[in-house]
Amino acid sequence: MTIRRRKVLGVGFGKTGTSTFGLCMHSLGYRHLTWRAGLTRRILMDGDTAEMERLMERFESFDDAPWSHLYREMDSRYSDARFVLTVRKSSEAWFDSLKAHCARYGGLDCPECSFGDVDPVADPVSSIAVYERHNRDVREYFAEKPGKLLEVCWEKGDGWKELCGFLGEEIPDRPFPHVHKRPSNLLQWKVQRFLKRCRRGVERRLGS
Repeated sequence: MTIRRRKVLGVGFGKTGTSTFGLCMHSLGYRHLTWRAGLTRRILMDGDTAEMERLMERFESFDDAPWSHLYREMDSRYSDARFVLTVRKSSEAWFDSLKAHCARYGGLDCPECSFGDVDPVADPVSSIAVYERHNRDVREYFAEKPGKLLEVCWEKGDGWKELCGFLGEEIPDRPFPHVHKRPSNLLQWKVQRFLKRCRRGVERRLGS
């Protein structure tokens, strides 16, 4: 028998530990969906609400763009939904991670969806302002909705206790999966790469 869980939306910007959040939700048994190339543009820029609604119904938890921008829609559609704002230990740490990501992968998919006219790497002051404004908007939106928002920072030690306590889930008997924490050796790096490929494969099968 399929267990229907409430929707859980990760509303943190990319490079705030969203991959860690996604793996946590997989570990807790949620049907999870993360960023997909092209999906952000179709939903946020082209207004493909049919695709958005189909995926909202099919999956139980979400992270990264476009989902991090859709907390108002999710809250309106699902009254019992819960929201998790992942943040970095500082805005500068977030920007450094974003810059490293863009250097490694050649940029972002649909940067204008999140940053508008701002070049996310060439203009660090404006990029940080966008990141901080998003976090502020999320906090203000949920300020009068007690119990619906959890804010976590994996770098500062948040983990299973905070996340499972918020969602009413039992803490798994396994280490907390801090996915992009700098690996101390080559084996840890290979394990991280393997887990990420597995997670993407599961999401593709569920979304088909």
